[in-house]
Amino acid sequence: MTRGLLSSTAFQRNKNILQGTTTISLGDFNFFHGQDRKQVRKDIIRLKALLKINDNPVVLAQQVHGKEIGVVRKRPRTQISYIPRTDALVTDLPGILLGILTADCVPVFLYDREKRVIGAIHAGWRGVAKGIVPDTVRKMRSSFRCRPEDITAAIGPHICRSHYEVDMATAHELGLRARGKIKVDLGRLIRQQLLAAGVKGAYIAATGLCTYGSLRLYSFRRQREMAGRMLSFLLIK
Repeated sequence: MTRGLLSSTAFQRNKNILQGTTTISLGDFNFFHGQDRKQVRKDIIRLKALLKINDNPVVLAQQVHGKEIGVVRKRPRTQISYIPRTDALVTDLPGILLGILTADCVPVFLYDREKRVIGAIHAGWRGVAKGIVPDTVRKMRSSFRCRPEDITAAIGPHICRSHYEVDMATAHELGLRARGKIKVDLGRLIRQQLLAAGVKGAYIAATGLCTYGSLRLYSFRRQREMAGRMLSFLLIK
């Protein structure tokens, strides 16, 4: 993998997939809320050059902390585009880079090894509470006849339990019964949801990297309004 990128062990040896998450060294990919969208476009173009996919289009989810899933069924006409009001994307088309932006929320990557279908998910606590991860597995099944047992999943860098304290109302929305404040392991909850959706435990991997604890990564809780965004991406070769 190119310097400045993090990849999951689930995909590192898979020649059919290009997967990764950028670090701060490669720039700020905050396409929707950043100060300079022109600079973000330049950073995306530079990243594509590093990955040697200069001519491949990038499709982003707009991300509104909802549960809508966009299905990419045709090649975009522009090099950088997005699907409004979505927090997950799926496609069976080779050569399209699906992109998710995070700075503490969880990027989740899905790949059906048999049907060659991919899914990229932005999962903050609201998305986890709304079930966007199992919903994306179901969308892959309904749209492309994927079987959960054929899916490889990777849970990307996100804020870890030791740095993620939430109030009682948030904990209850996540199905956790506790008084006062509680520290939440979003990665663990997502793994449980994947298992319940039929994905095999042997095919679920996690990077184990905490965005709050690593100065290589953006973290909204650590940096507040100064936080940029990492780009997590997935592409079928």
